[in-house]
Amino acid sequence: MKYLILISALFLTSCASVENIRDSVKVALHPATETEKIAVKVDDWAAQKSAELSELFSKGFPIHRKRSSSQNPSTEWLSEGELLDLKLVSERVSPENLNIKLENYDKSMKILRETYDGISETLTVITNSKDFIDLEINRSSFSLVRDLGMNTVQLLNYCKSLGIIPRDCSDDAAGQATVRQKFYSDNPSFESYYNWLGDTQDAFKSAKHTVGQFGLGRESESYLTSAKRSGCESATSFNFWGNNFALSRSTPYSGEVPSDESIYDLAGFKVLQSTRGGVLLMPNYQDSYRAQPIFIRTEKKYVDGYTFKDSEQLVCFNGRMKEYSSVLGANRKIYSFHAITDNNEYYFLPWGR
Repeated sequence: MKYLILISALFLTSCASVENIRDSVKVALHPATETEKIAVKVDDWAAQKSAELSELFSKGFPIHRKRSSSQNPSTEWLSEGELLDLKLVSERVSPENLNIKLENYDKSMKILRETYDGISETLTVITNSKDFIDLEINRSSFSLVRDLGMNTVQLLNYCKSLGIIPRDCSDDAAGQATVRQKFYSDNPSFESYYNWLGDTQDAFKSAKHTVGQFGLGRESESYLTSAKRSGCESATSFNFWGNNFALSRSTPYSGEVPSDESIYDLAGFKVLQSTRGGVLLMPNYQDSYRAQPIFIRTEKKYVDGYTFKDSEQLVCFNGRMKEYSSVLGANRKIYSFHAITDNNEYYFLPWGR
């Protein structure tokens, strides 16, 4: 009977309404599924959110600086032309250009440090700008489930349509993916800008690492040369980088002979007492009763109980022993280290600047 009524209605209407009748027939015969209904709601919701974001970013491409101890947060909006100029400048920090400059570098470490700090500052601004965009998109998209009244099954089915696995499916994940996709579809130049920020962030991270390692290597060589002049003729490396145990946690406990090729840090030691030609040190830990003291040959004066900070004093071992009398009167021999004196300025080594 339903089909007879629909056919009769078709003959009783004018030609102008035939299309409407045809659509009505299609809807009656093939009603929208639950998934299709949700999809229509999501499309409308995403279009509204995209319009809001488009209005927010209509001022241009954001360069954002977060709040810091020295400045309030600020956002500069770039035009297409200004963005192009910025891209041209940033292209100078390519791996090829950087390697060429470092291979022929003959300026001071201070100037190189200024370059490093400039790269680091630019990286921070690029990262802040990318985070700023993410934050605004996330703010706009957090209420997908609430706005559309979706239940858990509907959300899971929608996540599946987006390629989001059930474990990662959430209101935030689905909303952000939906809004970002629609916003970028409506604003392709902004998607290009966001991708450029990501590529530039990676490039400046790489540049920062490259310059930092170059400066560290150059200054390490300089320090080792100075250490050899200071009495550490065999020194070739630093013990306190990598996976090596700190001196304060190794030799005093194990009795292991220190290497004369290593530079050691006195961090973790405290002054036990001053003696002729130097000071006796003990590890500054609760289990130091198990450790043996070491001797440092130095002209510096320290009060008993003084604790050394990281990189405050570096030493080397050149095979000597020191004999001293314990509080019980027993004569003991302990390892003797040489305090390194170096007055050069460093900008990349941990104790520099």
